[in-house]
Amino acid sequence: MGTDNFVAVDNNRYKSVISNHQRQSDNTYSCTASLMFTPTLTEDQGSEFMCRVKHPNMEEPIKRRVGPLQIIVTPQVIEPVRFSLSDSGEVKCSLTLKRFYPQDISITWSMGEPETELMSDGTPVISEDDGTFDVTSVCTLPRDLRFPVYVMWNHQSVRQPQRTVLRTSDLPWRPQIEELRSSDINLNTESKIQVKISGYISRDLTVTWHKMGTDNNVAVDNNRYKTAVSEHQRQSDNTYSCTASLMFTPTLPEDQRSEFMCRVHHPSIEKPIERSIGPLQIIDSPLMNKNEDETTNGQQKESSEV
Repeated sequence: MGTDNFVAVDNNRYKSVISNHQRQSDNTYSCTASLMFTPTLTEDQGSEFMCRVKHPNMEEPIKRRVGPLQIIVTPQVIEPVRFSLSDSGEVKCSLTLKRFYPQDISITWSMGEPETELMSDGTPVISEDDGTFDVTSVCTLPRDLRFPVYVMWNHQSVRQPQRTVLRTSDLPWRPQIEELRSSDINLNTESKIQVKISGYISRDLTVTWHKMGTDNNVAVDNNRYKTAVSEHQRQSDNTYSCTASLMFTPTLPEDQRSEFMCRVHHPSIEKPIERSIGPLQIIDSPLMNKNEDETTNGQQKESSEV
């Protein structure tokens, strides 16, 4: 243990083995002596070991020493990268590496292709139980975020730097799409179908509307149908929400029992999310027709009197 006061190893922790004696070509023998153990930082860091060989044809044992030992412990990724939202709506990423030794470690963040290095911070703190180190590195992603995002760490316990690749699908915030809602669909009266979208962070969101036919669906005719997406509203959890609408004046027989689909695209989802409604029941109110007839007759009477 760093001095000349060596003591015999504890057979409960250390296992010593001598291989079978092998006869050589000159009729002498050879063997290999081994000491096997599982090192711990508290007991074995900086220790020295000595092998003492005794044999009847030697007056004094032969000694060989090794050490001080340098024990290294590889960083462990206990949990994946965590994400959080700041009050200003910025995305913060944090990576925690645990139980490594020695203390020196480098962690870098970058994004995009080609990679652009990002600012980060992380200060190792000593663990209370076994003398190893933990570190948490935090990176605030910029507004002009480009995926993928890379986090790489380098430690003398690994032969080459290790890294994790983050993609948009790794973000915990994805659009939540409610069911489509509509008011009464009255003949020749402007009607509206709408859907609420919430829980997303990037406002790079697009909504398309499709009218479903017998075999497939096609984008709505912009001459007949008007689409709109409301302003993105920031919620208490710093995510956004909006309402997408489809407005049109239904006619017969074109819109009777027709079906519509809303398709939402967002960078955080690999495939668009779809919601549909229908078949629609167009209401042709007799009272409405009566009023229209009375109005028409009144106009005709006035015209006749003139």
